[in-house]
Amino acid sequence: MLIPHVPPGTKLDYFEGNTYVSLVGIYFTNSALKGISISFYLHFEEFNLRFYVRFKQGNTWKRRVVFIKEIVPKRMITYVARLMYGEHYHYHPQCATPYKAMIKTY
Repeated sequence: MLIPHVPPGTKLDYFEGNTYVSLVGIYFTNSALKGISISFYLHFEEFNLRFYVRFKQGNTWKRRVVFIKEIVPKRMITYVARLMYGEHYHYHPQCATPYKAMIKTY
């Protein structure tokens, strides 16, 4: 299932014989595009579906994350992330408002 998404030159990473897929939720605050803040796009949620790979550099194995899908609640963020950064962002309306009080920012 993951093999078609494994980048060239990498292998699936295993931990104790298992490969893991993660669904990670992130809340972005005070976001900016190349240092410029844009109203209505400062704060937003993202959920990403990811798995882990490894590759050999010299004699050392290194690990990386592969994002299968990154989901955000604003269409413009999806468009800009794809255009400017080549990210796999997808739009889906979300509502994390009840949970915002539980989120710590650093």
